[in-house]
Amino acid sequence: MNKSYIQLLFLTLLAVCSSCNDEWKEEQFEHYISFKAPLESEGVANIYVRYKDGQKTTFMQPLEVSGSTTNDNNLSVKVGVDADTLGVLNYERFQTRTDFYYKQLSTNFFAIPSAVDIKSGENTGLMAIDFTLKGIDMTEKWVLP
Repeated sequence: MNKSYIQLLFLTLLAVCSSCNDEWKEEQFEHYISFKAPLESEGVANIYVRYKDGQKTTFMQPLEVSGSTTNDNNLSVKVGVDADTLGVLNYERFQTRTDFYYKQLSTNFFAIPSAVDIKSGENTGLMAIDFTLKGIDMTEKWVLP
């Protein structure tokens, strides 16, 4: 009887070891691009830009490539402002209370590149957002969607 238990254990061990593969070496998910920004309770990521009278201030916004493996392609990510996102955020957050709505930052207060390059072998790229805040109304809640 003892011999049959040893044979059963050996057979089970053989089955477990033969079913293993190197699945962690293959991509388990899609590679998606996202902004690295912790969302606050209001659904937006707060950044703080130092105000310099009439001068440009640059904020470096990280972009990340998701997935379980390292990015193996040179990527050129096109970036743009999406006003529809702000409309959805405002309505979902405040419904008809338009006095609470966030306002979209005007293009004369910022400049973003049209594309950001992420090199092969890297999972992060930096997007330089240039802010020139001279003349901005500081009583409003400004958002760059």
